[in-house]
Amino acid sequence: MVETHTRILGIAPYDGMRTAMEQAAQAYPNVELEVYTGDLEEGQAIVQRMAPNSYDCIISRGGTATLIRQVTDLPVVDIHISVYDVLRTMKLAENYTSLYAIVGFPSITEPAHTLCSLLNFDLDILTVRSAEEVRHTLERLKQGGYRMVVCDMVTHTIAREMGFDAFLITSGIESLHSAIDQAVNISTWFGQLRQENLFLRSITQEQGGRVVVMEPDGSLFYHNMKDISPELHRCLQTHLREIPATGSLKFYYTERSQLYSITAQVLLMNNVQRYLFYCVPSRIPLHSSRPGLRSLNQGECEYLFSNSFYSLSGAMGTQDAEINALAAVRQPLFICGEPGTGKEQIARYLYLHSALVNRPLVVANCALMNDKSWDFLLNHYNSPLNANGNTVYFQNFEAIPEQWSAELLAAIEETGLARRVRLLFSRSVRPEEPVSPVTRRFIERLGALTLELPPLRSRSDEIPSLSSLYLNSLNLELGKQLSGFEPRAIEMLRQYPWPNNYTQFKNLLRSLATLTNGPYIRSSSVADLLSKERSLRSAPAAHPAAVVSTDTSRTLESIIGEVVQQTVAAHGGNRAAAARQLGIRRLVIHSGYIPLVYFPEWFTEQSVAFWREFLPEVPEDMVLALENVMDETPQLMTDIVRQVDDPRLGLCLDVGHANSCASRTPPLDWIAPMAPYLRHVHLHNNLGDWDLHSSLGEGSIPMQQILAALLEQCPASTWTIENQDCTPSLAWLVRQGYLSEE
Repeated sequence: MVETHTRILGIAPYDGMRTAMEQAAQAYPNVELEVYTGDLEEGQAIVQRMAPNSYDCIISRGGTATLIRQVTDLPVVDIHISVYDVLRTMKLAENYTSLYAIVGFPSITEPAHTLCSLLNFDLDILTVRSAEEVRHTLERLKQGGYRMVVCDMVTHTIAREMGFDAFLITSGIESLHSAIDQAVNISTWFGQLRQENLFLRSITQEQGGRVVVMEPDGSLFYHNMKDISPELHRCLQTHLREIPATGSLKFYYTERSQLYSITAQVLLMNNVQRYLFYCVPSRIPLHSSRPGLRSLNQGECEYLFSNSFYSLSGAMGTQDAEINALAAVRQPLFICGEPGTGKEQIARYLYLHSALVNRPLVVANCALMNDKSWDFLLNHYNSPLNANGNTVYFQNFEAIPEQWSAELLAAIEETGLARRVRLLFSRSVRPEEPVSPVTRRFIERLGALTLELPPLRSRSDEIPSLSSLYLNSLNLELGKQLSGFEPRAIEMLRQYPWPNNYTQFKNLLRSLATLTNGPYIRSSSVADLLSKERSLRSAPAAHPAAVVSTDTSRTLESIIGEVVQQTVAAHGGNRAAAARQLGIRRLVIHSGYIPLVYFPEWFTEQSVAFWREFLPEVPEDMVLALENVMDETPQLMTDIVRQVDDPRLGLCLDVGHANSCASRTPPLDWIAPMAPYLRHVHLHNNLGDWDLHSSLGEGSIPMQQILAALLEQCPASTWTIENQDCTPSLAWLVRQGYLSEE
């Protein structure tokens, strides 16, 4: 290994390669690798947004690498595909029963020819050299009865658009190590990039927004705005310390009812460090507080559908022609199926493939709407029902109250609503459950069509193919290199009844892929998880009228625990309702963020939308506090709370988590950003490598400084000591003068 410090930008065409690249870089102590996900033009755009002097080299793959070379002066190293990579994917495709071929650019087909020649495989291998040629080649294969291709990323994208099943050839760890080695070697002789004109190049990038440059002390150096509000200036100042030395920081800011997406990065000018902020109007609207109602545009639906099980072309089975035909008509449609059969995803698919895709998809969740939401939908002049060309999707229609259903049917018939908007309905049904009178009345009166989604157990013969297809997508997402299942494992999956259908199937396969370290998913792992699934579904529910034992020999803790469990059970698992009954006015909730699983921007947007929809149902005197667990910085949680802007939502700082878990920010530095929203604090200590919940005086956390900062900046917050035995912590607090010996 060379001794120089090398900064590498990785552009991965899919999330799984991003994870694999980050894991491969751990073997290089002198390499600083920052990886982003982006394929073809998207990857090219990421490079264009980066500060020119932030990296020494770029590594990427295939067509994305070729496009990146067109927009940067940095050397670009291509991640090659090896014979082993091709073999691994071909092994995974063994369960596929239909005709398939290998299609791709020479980087794919050349090792494929070598492999087939050595192993005497008889497979069609077709070489293409442009995206246009890919489409023509796939058209010929479709005419020849082929339904699946083993391919590169460019071919994979086009194949999925054309209805093919596709197995993407992923790059293994050997290829990634080779690319990093090459990048290091190139960087040693390439030298430092030129810094002249860097400032001009940075601020004139095509951002479509406003630019602010700040000094390290927070003062303004440059901006292209007529005026900077004091609120915006303070917001930018609070994020200065969070901006990484390489890469960028993204957060949100609201001004005059407009949500701005702000990207911040370090700017080097003549070896002087400053901070550059791009403020771009966000496409995410600021939703009003109407529970159960939300509006999605084409891009949002495409993102949600692309991450669903139904995005696999084979997931629709024999229904793909019927579903595509239904997408082309405007007639009202009922989508019916058991829980977990993907009714919401099919509704998104119908919208995306309709002529109304340029108008919003309005989702009215009948299980979540309240009287205010319903009144707005039916009676407000700005209701989405009054706009021509919308697609309105009534989700969970089985939950609609009788009165609402009568009002809705009258409105549809009297106003000719079905001629102005596309009406979709979904209804969850159990096996052999008859059609409800309400649903029957709507179907008959509106002449509505119906689409019955089959349960997964009726497609047991397709489970080998579906399993392999989804496992391939999990390889991309998780950075795995799984080659398939043991035969007995596949048979177990075929025989299981799947009461929650595709949702359950997808979740179980994800668990198997996450827990498997070898090349194959073993039958023992499948048997273990299926056994747990059966246990969960056969476990008797707690009776709401259960009586708590008043045995005085029991501890108070055990009695309280039993009361809480029974109260939660009595409310059907609704913890907020249980807390209300028990007189609890403050609940701490884990934020739920997991690095490398969620994009921070996406997680923030989804969380804000959720809390705005959920909080109106929470009592005014109750506070919900989001607790950091796997959060890397305070930014994500503070952004969520600031955008929601509801006094019922605050924050809980767990100082132990801030010192371990996934935190990249010292515990003391969490307090200032969280202070305006901090409601509660969890106190415990550790050494920074494990969440041990040690006593306050045992660990690397500067607890004295932590407590002093808490008292100064957020004196109204409450504290909890999280130790199995609190005695040492209480003694420490006495010694430090925070508690009296009495």
